[in-house]
Formats: sequence, structure tokens, C-alpha cells
Amino acid sequence: MLSLRSTALGSKRLRAVERYLYILPALLLVALIVLYPLASNIVNSLQTDDRMMLGDAKPAFVGFQNFARAWQEGQLQRSTINSFLFTSTSVAIAFLMGLLLSSLLNRARKLRVLYRVLIMLPWIVSPLVAAFAWRALFDDAFGFINYALLQLGIIQDKVIWLGSYSTAFAALIVANVWRIFPFVTIMLLAGLQSVPREIEEAAEIDGAGPFVKYFRIILPQMRNIILIIVLLQFIWNFNEFTVIQILTQGGPADSTIVLPVLIHKLGFKYFRTGTASALSLLLSIILLIFSLLYLRVLRGKRGSAA
Repeated sequence: MLSLRSTALGSKRLRAVERYLYILPALLLVALIVLYPLASNIVNSLQTDDRMMLGDAKPAFVGFQNFARAWQEGQLQRSTINSFLFTSTSVAIAFLMGLLLSSLLNRARKLRVLYRVLIMLPWIVSPLVAAFAWRALFDDAFGFINYALLQLGIIQDKVIWLGSYSTAFAALIVANVWRIFPFVTIMLLAGLQSVPREIEEAAEIDGAGPFVKYFRIILPQMRNIILIIVLLQFIWNFNEFTVIQILTQGGPADSTIVLPVLIHKLGFKYFRTGTASALSLLLSIILLIFSLLYLRVLRGKRGSAA
């Protein structure tokens, strides 16, 4: 009897070990492409900043001097402020546009599928292609935007959209909002269609008007979905690089520089690998905080559904 129990116990342990053996290749791959670069980046952030320019010079431990140096130069403050401003403005405008369009699509009966496909086109287009298209549109000499505004009489002379302090940041936001609002629209449309019809009918029976029904009943039912959309968009847009790099490269005079662009500039243009690694860690921490908030909201949504 004892031998049977020991045999069953050994077989159970073998099956447990076997499960881990199945996922071992995936764990090794994750360690290779995630954990090793992360550990290497942490080490680089604590070492001398200019070792790539010195050739065979051995790296030296400098602690948090790379963070302090970036702070003293002022680029860290400017890029962080610009990142939050760019992200919050883009997400707010995209959310308002998505809310309006999703409400219209929810009421549309004819050609609803066609409208969805057309709205999703900016989201489907590669960010690289979209950025180059917007750079052509904003071109001060041959761009369509200047041509159209001149023809309409809105402006009297060509505007240097991407090279002026007063217009470069706004141009970036326009291009970015055009790219991200379709996702927000489709997600909000799915949220609107998930609201039970019985709740709307009960509100209509109680005499609630369209405004009260929409803002007091429908939107509160979508609270978790809205939080998920906003957090996702904040994470993605705070890490945005392609559109800004292609349109302005952080200019003019670093007026539109954000954290990802600053990290790229320090690491690949000036070869300041220590500072670039330090700032990439800071960016990772910020994104991790918002990712944890997203996971918490998502877990709360699943708990309420259960």
C-alpha cells in the first residue's frame, strides 16, 4: 500500500515537473529578450557616460550621476513636461472625438460596417507611413494644408508648421490624434453597445431626457471601459517616438522633445549611453506605474463581471 502511494506521489511530482519543462523554452526566450537587456540597461545607467567615445576605456561606476547630470542640463525636465503635455492633450482630444463619433455610429443603422472600416483606416496605417504623410501635408512650401488655407483666405502667407515654436507642438498633436482616435472610437462604440437596453428604456419611462440619459446613465455604465481606454492610450502615447522623430525630431530648439526622443538623441547621436540608459529606466518606471493602474482597473472589471 505504501509503495502504491509513493508511486502515485512520484508520478504526480513528475507531471508537475513536466509542465515546467514544457514552458522552459518560453521562459528562456523571455529571459533572453527581456531580463538580460533590462539588467544590462541598469548596469549601463550606473556607469560612465562617454565610454563609447573613448574606445577602449573601461567603464567606471558613477552611481546616480547620470540622473543628476541630465537634471542639471534641464533636458530631463523639459522632455518630461512635454511628454505629459503631449500625451494628456492627445488622449483628451482623441477621447472627445471618439465619444462623439461612437455616439453617432451607435445611432447609425445603414452602412454601419462601412463607417467602421473607414474610421479604422488611420489606425491600420503604419505609424511610419502616417508620419511621413503628415510631414508632407505640413510642408511649408508644397504642403496641402498651406495650399488649402491660402485658397480659403484663412492665412495670408505660408506657415512654417513644423519649424515654428507656436505651431510645431500643435502640429504634432493633430497628426497623433488623427492616428489614435479610431481605436478610441471603436472601443467606446463597443462599450455603448454593451449597455443593456433595459436600462435605457427604464430611464425613458422615468422621463429622463437624452442629455440626462447619456451622461447620468449610459456613461456611468461604461466607467471601467473608459478607464481602460484612457490608461491604454496614456501608456502608448507617453512612449510615442515615430511621429515626433519624423516630424520635428524634438525641434525647433528642443521645444517638442519628449522622453523617448531625448533618449534616442543622447544614445545614438551623442553616444551618451549612461544618461540614455538612466532616462530609459525612468521612462520604464513611469510606464510601469500606469501599467499597474491598468491591470488594477482590468482586474476590478473582471471581478465586477463575476
